[in-house]
Amino acid sequence: MDLDVSSVTDSQVTVLTLTGDVDALSAPMLRDAIESQVVAGRRALVLDLDAVPFMDSTGLGVLVGGLRLTTAHQGTMTLCRVRARVQRVMLITGLDDVFDLHATDGQAVEAAKAKIAAPD
Repeated sequence: MDLDVSSVTDSQVTVLTLTGDVDALSAPMLRDAIESQVVAGRRALVLDLDAVPFMDSTGLGVLVGGLRLTTAHQGTMTLCRVRARVQRVMLITGLDDVFDLHATDGQAVEAAKAKIAAPD
């Protein structure tokens, strides 16, 4: 399944909605999408993973790289609606402790707004 990345931006937060598998073939598309948002000056990103049935280690690496990139630019990256199969891989790799995970996109957006309003 090909990956599609769409985005919606309000005044503070950009939500990237991913649809499809994130694997070695599609991961560069996700990396480019994250990087283009950061280059455009968007500091708060939410990735909605509800329509991502599969993610391999390359996809996880892109997420980690995206988190590092946003953090380096005094921003934040939050994940929401992560499917059980992807969450299980995050749990096994310990990435569930690295990422800010939320059940809904609304919760993720509010968490991202709070993080950029009161940075660590």
